[in-house]
Amino acid sequence: MASESAFVILLFISMAVVESSIPRCKYDPCKHGGTCREIVSMGILVSVCHCPVGYKGVVCENVDPCENHIQCHHGGTCHYDHGDAKCQCPVGHKGQHCEIADPCENHIQCHHGGTCHYDQGHAECQCPVGYKGDVCQTVDPCENHIQCHHGGTCNYDNGHAMCHCPVGYKGDVCENVDPCENHIQCQHGGTCHYDHGDAKCQCTVSHKGQHCEIDDPCENHIHCQHGGTCHYKQGLATCACPVGYDGHLCDVADPCENHIQCHHGGTCHYDQGHAECQCPVGYKGDVCQTVDPCENHIQCHHGGTCNYDNGHAMCHCPVGYKGDVCENVDPCENHIQCQHGGTCHYDHGDAKCQCTVSHKGQHCEIDDPCENHIHCQHGGTCHYKQGLATCACPVGYDGHLCDALDPCEKHILCQHGGSCRYDNGHVTC
Repeated sequence: MASESAFVILLFISMAVVESSIPRCKYDPCKHGGTCREIVSMGILVSVCHCPVGYKGVVCENVDPCENHIQCHHGGTCHYDHGDAKCQCPVGHKGQHCEIADPCENHIQCHHGGTCHYDQGHAECQCPVGYKGDVCQTVDPCENHIQCHHGGTCNYDNGHAMCHCPVGYKGDVCENVDPCENHIQCQHGGTCHYDHGDAKCQCTVSHKGQHCEIDDPCENHIHCQHGGTCHYKQGLATCACPVGYDGHLCDVADPCENHIQCHHGGTCHYDQGHAECQCPVGYKGDVCQTVDPCENHIQCHHGGTCNYDNGHAMCHCPVGYKGDVCENVDPCENHIQCQHGGTCHYDHGDAKCQCTVSHKGQHCEIDDPCENHIHCQHGGTCHYKQGLATCACPVGYDGHLCDALDPCEKHILCQHGGSCRYDNGHVTC
């Protein structure tokens, strides 16, 4: 305003100098009732307008809003400059007319060197590095304690500090390499999830496997019928069928539910195309219709077991026992020992050793010389009796082994009805 006034005043002064013959303030330039007065400034006579209340300007040409329109509250003062009027408010108030109490001055106290800023009805503390909170009362762990690795950034919100990790890293402070980003590739639209140190592929409905590489036949190929559900495990897909159905696709009616009725509390089981009744103790037969004599009538002794098959019940006895119900002690197992490879046979209450060719006796204890030592010649046959083995020689031969030619048969002919005898190498008629 000073420069503008000086310009006008100087202009007015120059006019006064040029028109020196015109009386001073004879022509009053002041507007709106302003009064013109002549004063000497720096040795020069100048005219100055004194404006009434409500007007401003060199010649009182401007309306003063501070006097006419603007009212500053709470002790504020109005200042008009360069055509603009503003209220200068005292400490503790804000606003165009100082009508707003400044919370930064009256209520809010920022701690740890924080500064309060009030703008558009909102006051907040701007905290120094290392502090957080409405009034900078909280130590910021992101600045003091937490160090995020691999380029991670620390964010503190609602009392909780957390590292936001870049792609490829995980963990509280981004210390772990994220295998989902670096190593694991999920196929067929699967997504990788990393949690608590473990990375897994979450596959779509149609695929399975560690990397969703396996086509799930339950979703793509196998369609279980009659309400059956498909289960895929270890490379095998099977249908779990509802009651009444069986088969690979639950397409076969279960005879246990539709046709077979097991008696006496028996239960029907159907597997791989075959249905059978599992009977309770005491019953047999295709549908448990037959009483089992092994359970009801026959009692096998000495640990024998009863088996019922094709309408016939029989005890299978342990070693050492014989008989229909294992009631007899088997002497072949308990008393008789057959030697030299002989075998004991028990039949109708009598036990005997059946010996090999080379031995004889009740227990095959006697060596048979006819089989082991004596070899009769020329068709002779050996006979063993009462401890003595002899060869029975054919006609024309003699000797212990039938090895001597009998002269009575070949050469000597006794006359007049005499008979030839050969003994110990001597021939007599």
